[in-house]
Parts: sequence; C-alpha cells; structure tokens
Amino acid sequence: MKEKYFVDHMLLYPVIYTLNIFIQLDPKQMLLATLCITLLFHFFFKGFNNLSKKDSSSKR
Repeated sequence: MKEKYFVDHMLLYPVIYTLNIFIQLDPKQMLLATLCITLLFHFFFKGFNNLSKKDSSSKR
C-alpha cells in the first residue's frame, strides 16, 4: 500500500509543478503553452503510430 501511495505522489508531483507554473502565467501565455503541449503530444503520438505500423509491416 505504501509503495502505491509513493508512486502516485511521484506521478502527481510533476503535474502539480506544471500546474503551478501555468497558474503563474498570463492567460495568453497559458494558451500558447497549452497549444505547444498539444502539438507536441500530437506529433509524438503520430510518430509512435507510424513506428508501430512500420514494425507490423516488416514482421509480415
């Protein structure tokens, strides 16, 4: 039980930290940061999907 609690906190800490930074930003900066993060995630998942597709096609 203690281990799970510790892991949960380790995962929550960066989230709380980033939220803290977001709160300190202006609304315009916050919007820009959100847009940047969304784009990063979009490209990351797009690249990840492409990699998995290539991997499955090479196995055949």
